Amino acid sequence: MPGTASPFLLHHIGFLVRDIPTEAQDFVSRLGYVIESDVIEDPVQTAYVQFLRQPGAASWLELVTPNDEDSKLTNVLRKGGGLHHLCYEVGDI
Repeated sequence: MPGTASPFLLHHIGFLVRDIPTEAQDFVSRLGYVIESDVIEDPVQTAYVQFLRQPGAASWLELVTPNDEDSKLTNVLRKGGGLHHLCYEVGDI
């Protein structure tokens, strides 16, 4: 419908980490997250990712780590990692 705003919803928060399995277990044990995917390679982003979510939450936490030393993310991780991106879901762009 023209002039009507599309929903603008948070889909996931990307968090850059050194080791996905170690960090995933930390989020599970300390903050009650549930692992909702296997570790997946994303060759376009030169990364491995895994999705977690707290029970009842509408959005996910995406743990991200470089897939090798030549990854686009390696230098960012060397600076400390942490919050990497926010991904929003929209009905139309």
